[in-house]
Amino acid sequence: GNNQGPSGTEGDSPDKRPPKKTKKGGTGRSGDTNQYFEKLKKMNIATRMKTALKWADKCGIQRLPPNEDHFDVCTVCKEGGDLLCCELCLQSQHAECLSIRGGAQGINFDEIDFICEQCQLDTTCLMES
Repeated sequence: GNNQGPSGTEGDSPDKRPPKKTKKGGTGRSGDTNQYFEKLKKMNIATRMKTALKWADKCGIQRLPPNEDHFDVCTVCKEGGDLLCCELCLQSQHAECLSIRGGAQGINFDEIDFICEQCQLDTTCLMES
């Protein structure tokens, strides 16, 4: 006959433990919003960048050293050119590629410390936790 061993599974079900809470980063689901990120998105660009930097400081996120080598292509369109360099990570973006309500025209980026959208999101996630 067909000699197979006993077909019993171990009583080790992972479903019984509650899911762990994670503090680092968002969940990646587009339906998830946090109040801090929503606040940032309503601000004009200069206020938005200042506020994101202030929150980053509060959360202990360090600025990059000024001589850091940023990416030499835009993280949005993958083209080179005149790029804004994030103060908190190595990402670079064109002003035109920023998702800013009303666009980025007429903004003097020389006077603004730029924070990329990913770092803005990371900062607001830390503020929420």
